[in-house]
Amino acid sequence: MRTEDINKFKGQMKSALQQWGNGKIDKLLGNKPQMAAFVKNGLNNIMARMDAKLNKYIDGFVLFAGNEKGEIDTDTMVDMAAEMFKEMDVAKYEFEMLDVLVGDGKVVLHFPQNFMIDMLFGSSGKITLTTDDLLELKEMLNN
Repeated sequence: MRTEDINKFKGQMKSALQQWGNGKIDKLLGNKPQMAAFVKNGLNNIMARMDAKLNKYIDGFVLFAGNEKGEIDTDTMVDMAAEMFKEMDVAKYEFEMLDVLVGDGKVVLHFPQNFMIDMLFGSSGKITLTTDDLLELKEMLNN
């Protein structure tokens, strides 16, 4: 998909992220519908509260991913991000209550161990996402 309207693109990107996240939650917690609904509600609330930050992140990324005319090709952008993600050295970041390892084509979210996390995700306390997961966004942006 090609677009020149950055504000429209921000809305499409946030909608795709929300749809993608809800799909991942369904896959992860498909056999636990109450827990899936609980986590989806959390995701939706986090995205609403982080709206300004998400806009800022998208603006920054588009600055490098768009062309000189301000056009954005989402297919190329997602493919490029996936390849950069594979090339990235593994680094550790703290994000709110999570420790996140990013790089080498993976994002590993490490949750703190407590009753609520164990109830939702089991005792492993982590979720791993790969470049294949990122590439699913391309399909959602094109819908």
